[in-house]
Amino acid sequence: MFFRQNRQIAPFFAVVISLVLFFTACSPVRKLKENERLIVSNHIQVLDNSLPKEDLKAFIRQKPNKKTLGIWRLNLQLYNLVNQDKFIPRYEKRKQKRAEVNRNRAIRNQANQRKGKRRIKSRKDNPFSLARWLLNIGEPPVIYDSLLAHRSATQLELYLQSNGFFQASVKDTLILKHPQKADVHYNIRTGKAYKIGKVHYDISDETISSLVMADRKNSNIQSGEQYSTQKLDAERDRITDYLKDLGYYAFVKNYISYVADSSIGNKQVELSIEIANPEYKVPGFVDSTQSTTHKRYKINDIYVYGNYNLRPDSNQVNDTLYFNNTSYISSGLLKFKPNAIKSAIYIQRGDLYSKQLALRTYKRLSDYRAFKYINIQFKPLQADSSELLNCEIQVSPMSRQSFTFQTQATNTQGNIGVAGDLIYQNRNLFKGLELLELRLNAGLEVQRLASSESEGKNIQELIPFNTLLLGPELSLNFPKLIWPFRKIQKSVPKTRISSAYNFQKRPDYERSIFNLSYGYSWKPSAQKTLIFNPIEINFVNVTLGKNFEKLLNVSNNLFLKNSFTSQFITSSKVTWMYSGQIVGARKNFLFTQLNLESSGLFFSGTRMLYQNPGTDEQGKYLVLGTRYSQFIRFDTDFRYYDYLNKRASLAYRFILGLGIPYGNSDVMPFVRSFFSGGANDLRAWQARSIGPGSFRDSLGRRYDLIGDIKLELNAEYRLRVYKMFETAIFVDAGNVWLRKPNPSMVNGEFRFDRFYKEIAIGAGIGLRLNFDYFIIRLDAAHPIHDPSYIPGERWVYKQLMLSHLNFNLGIAYPF
Repeated sequence: MFFRQNRQIAPFFAVVISLVLFFTACSPVRKLKENERLIVSNHIQVLDNSLPKEDLKAFIRQKPNKKTLGIWRLNLQLYNLVNQDKFIPRYEKRKQKRAEVNRNRAIRNQANQRKGKRRIKSRKDNPFSLARWLLNIGEPPVIYDSLLAHRSATQLELYLQSNGFFQASVKDTLILKHPQKADVHYNIRTGKAYKIGKVHYDISDETISSLVMADRKNSNIQSGEQYSTQKLDAERDRITDYLKDLGYYAFVKNYISYVADSSIGNKQVELSIEIANPEYKVPGFVDSTQSTTHKRYKINDIYVYGNYNLRPDSNQVNDTLYFNNTSYISSGLLKFKPNAIKSAIYIQRGDLYSKQLALRTYKRLSDYRAFKYINIQFKPLQADSSELLNCEIQVSPMSRQSFTFQTQATNTQGNIGVAGDLIYQNRNLFKGLELLELRLNAGLEVQRLASSESEGKNIQELIPFNTLLLGPELSLNFPKLIWPFRKIQKSVPKTRISSAYNFQKRPDYERSIFNLSYGYSWKPSAQKTLIFNPIEINFVNVTLGKNFEKLLNVSNNLFLKNSFTSQFITSSKVTWMYSGQIVGARKNFLFTQLNLESSGLFFSGTRMLYQNPGTDEQGKYLVLGTRYSQFIRFDTDFRYYDYLNKRASLAYRFILGLGIPYGNSDVMPFVRSFFSGGANDLRAWQARSIGPGSFRDSLGRRYDLIGDIKLELNAEYRLRVYKMFETAIFVDAGNVWLRKPNPSMVNGEFRFDRFYKEIAIGAGIGLRLNFDYFIIRLDAAHPIHDPSYIPGERWVYKQLMLSHLNFNLGIAYPF
């Protein structure tokens, strides 16, 4: 009955069912020998719940073949599709023959080179072989090996003993539920964990002893805690870093050792932390050594090499400029003012050496993004008794000016297009490492029209490249905070002044936006970023097309009319961001962004200075002949990334937004309103085609559907299949609402007693091409719950049809 009513979806289901039956019918053990057993699972049985099983599984040598989507072992099935008994011998034979041919050709090439003849190309491997490709993306079966299982049990015992379970024992057991499928069980008996008893310090150097004892409150080792060698190693690193920040440049953690005594009884370990003194050979004696105290170094001279060359020229003549107790050395004139990097150098003459200050200096210099090479090194003075260090800071500036031209495919809120950018950059405009950027942008987009009329009905049509985008942008970035803020020591401050003009021409209307902003950004920590724009001016000028203007008049919707009027927006905006991502590491992390924007306070406060402020036909005040906007807008974006393994991950996102117009504005400006749908939003709908609330556009006259409130939840499972190819399964849920009832948009307002019934839900699959530096993705999504239908008919998954799929072509991940 279902397929009879949904004939378009029937072929799709037939293909899916055929694939499932094919892979499930192929037994994963069909190619195993009689005495071989495939490992299907590892079970760890331990009574102590404080031990995370995932950490314990890391010590198991043999792990079962991966399951795709947790259902079947796809990689193993693909591997088994190849007849290895026939393919591998043939492949190895061809490989040896090809190597022999290439050796002969290499000999002939040597002879031809002497005779001046043309070189013969080497014979390359077949560019594509289906069997070899299946073996590469496939995974060979993991065959049970009793020796490796015993070694895994031994490794587990050693791990447990290193965490205080000195009497732990691990036994591996093979359980066969199928003649050729092995379940391996590791039964763990931990016993009672040993705890740290008394902690003693044996430090020969009196100065270091007093420093370490004064910092005991920050120690990773405390009496009463469970014994752990990981904590001991962490304490060695902590003491080493602590001493290196107090002048002990030559101190290394090998000077620190432990003596543990577990014989005192009562399941306790008595620890002795020993810090040895350095030893040196006594002159004139071969095997005689003598110890001495650790040297505590101070900074002597500081040298900044302004145009350092990794391949120095012996004939190069350097000039030296002395400024702020620092010598600036360069060949010729220094390319930047010494004062430009003064605030980035935390190392000062006469101070104790500090590893932390050196790292902070390196990071600050990197944040300028003006140097292609940065290195900081310290050199002790030659005298053996000296406790002074010379500091050398080596930097190589990037090219001062550059031109870049780039083309790109664009996806702006679901509208596909092409664009080009001509970019000019000057990285040292006033010799203070300022960054001047001039960007000229031009683009074409495909947008769906909402104003074409035929026989009294509105028809949405798609015309290739019917939208023209033009826009120059000029920005100037200063690597410091400019008035009224003072210097912020523990951050990387920047000041940005930018101006842009954007012109958009589409059949429905023409819109030009002039933008001017002045703001600051700094990083209070490595994970946090704060952006404050005290001044942001936007002038939006809209010229409506005749058909579109007629459409708005016929709709008699004041909300839409005000959304498409010219606006003067002056606002202040604060953005706070947090990212726990560690670059280069696949570790779970949280990303948060909060935005707060207030508009219209300046014009509202200065309006009383004018005797007769201008007004429009609705009694709204004007500035330069244009109504100015007043609103408060808040939105937040929470994301969590969960890395399941090397290939798979889960990504979650939660968005909440609220816009409140007041005073001189009845509705939010179009450019500051919220919308749903599009390639990065609810992917089962086109941009601005769902909402607000359960409103249904029965006349088909409104394409741009916007709201004052937004709520959205997204979840996406991402899987790397092979090299650059990735797949995804996702679910999107959310909607936008109006704050107040609107007669032209029935049921569009937010109400607590029904908003949860108006959540739009869509699901789909995606294909991604990951080129590392950018990602191209194609997502196909189908509505599951459509709030625009009447109650009782909103679960549209019962009407699955290929024609209802919404395809989204995007650049980069959606979130």
